[in-house]
Amino acid sequence: MRLLAGTGASLVVVLASAAAYAVEDDLPVGDEPPRIVPVVVADTYYAFHDPAPATRSATLMSSANRHNEIAVNLLALGARVEHAKLTGTAIVHAGTSVDALYSSPDNPLSGAREVWKHIQQANVGWRTGDFHLEAGVLPSQVGRESFVSTENWNYTRAIIADSTPYYVTGLRATWRFMPTLSLAATAFNGWDHLGDRNSHKSGSLRLAWNPTEKLTIANVLIGGWEQDIIQDGRRPFRVFDDLVVTLQVHKRVHLALEGWFGNEQNHEVEDPRKGTPALKHVIKNPSYYGAALWAKWQFGDTTYVALRGEGLNDPAGVLTFRGGREKDEPVPGQKLLAGTVTLGWQPHPRMIARVEAAHRTSNERFFTGGDKLAYDETLGSTGQPATFRSDARKSSTTLVISAAFSY
Repeated sequence: MRLLAGTGASLVVVLASAAAYAVEDDLPVGDEPPRIVPVVVADTYYAFHDPAPATRSATLMSSANRHNEIAVNLLALGARVEHAKLTGTAIVHAGTSVDALYSSPDNPLSGAREVWKHIQQANVGWRTGDFHLEAGVLPSQVGRESFVSTENWNYTRAIIADSTPYYVTGLRATWRFMPTLSLAATAFNGWDHLGDRNSHKSGSLRLAWNPTEKLTIANVLIGGWEQDIIQDGRRPFRVFDDLVVTLQVHKRVHLALEGWFGNEQNHEVEDPRKGTPALKHVIKNPSYYGAALWAKWQFGDTTYVALRGEGLNDPAGVLTFRGGREKDEPVPGQKLLAGTVTLGWQPHPRMIARVEAAHRTSNERFFTGGDKLAYDETLGSTGQPATFRSDARKSSTTLVISAAFSY
C-alpha cells in the first residue's frame, strides 16, 4: 500500500535535482505542414469467468468483461494532427469495454444521449515553445494503464484503474519548464463524464519527471465535487492523489508501481453491519486507497510475461459502489485483492496476442456469479439476524485469450 503523507513536498524536493535529459518530440518544425496520423485499434477476445456472472458481465471489469463470448473489446477509429503548433485528436470507439465504462451507476452521461459514449477523444490544441494548451475530451492522466489495451502489459485492466477516470472533458495547460520536468493543469467536468452532472468543476495538477530514459515519476493531485448534492444540501469534496513510477532495470526487465489515496470530505455513509439499534455506525469523511505492482520480462524478441499484483480498500464503497450485491443487501464497503499473469506474443509491432489469467477476491460478497445463494447477516442497526439471497461471490477467476491490432 502506498504511503501518501508528504508525497507532494517530497516529490518536489526530489525533482529539484533533475538531470538534463528529455526525449524530444518528433514533430514538424517551423513552416512544415501538419501530419495527419490515422488511429486504428481492433481488439477482440474470448473470456471465461468462474463463477459465471449472472448478467454475463463481470463486476468492476471494463475489459474482457463478457462471459463465454467471442467479443469485440474495442474498435477505435480516428486521426491525430501533428504539427509544430497545431494539435488535435478525434477518435470514436465502440465495444464491450465502452459499454462497461458507461454502465456505472455513477456515470449516467449527465443527461446526454447514449451516442456520446462513442467519443474516446475529441480535442484541439495550440503549442508555442514549451507551452501546450488543449480543450475537449482528453485522457485523464491518472494511473499507468490506458483504456486502450494494446498500450498495457496486461490485457485486463487493474481494479485500481477501473476505479479511477480514463478520460475527462475540460481544458488542459501543459508547461515543460525544464528539459526533464513538466507540469499540467486541468479543469474538467468530472471523472469519466462528458457533461457536468452537478454544476461544479474539478481540477488536477500533474508533475512528471523523466531524469533518464529508464525512469519516469509522475504525480497527479485532483480536487473537486465529484458526487451529487446530498439530500441535506451537503456537497462532498473529493481530494485524490496518484503516484506512478516506471523503471527499466534491464533491457528485458521492466517494473512499474502505482499508488493512490483519496478522501471524501463532507460525506458520510452508514455501515449497516456495525453499531447498535440505538446508535448507528456512520463512516464520516471516508478515505480509500489502492496500489499495484507490475513486472514485465521480455524473454524473447516477440514473447514476454507480465505479472500484476494489486489491492484496494474502499470501506464506504465510494469508488467501487455495491458491486454484484442486491439492492436490499447491506453495503459495508470492501477490500479487494487481485493477481494477474499474462503471456504475450507480439510477432509484429502493430499486432499482439495474449493469454491471461486473473484472480480477484473481496472480504465481502462483491462479484456477481451465477445462481442466488442464501446467507445470514446480523445487522447492527437492528440487532437482528437477516437472511439474504444473492448471486454475489467473494472471489472471481478470469481466463482470457485475446488478439489486437493497433496503428
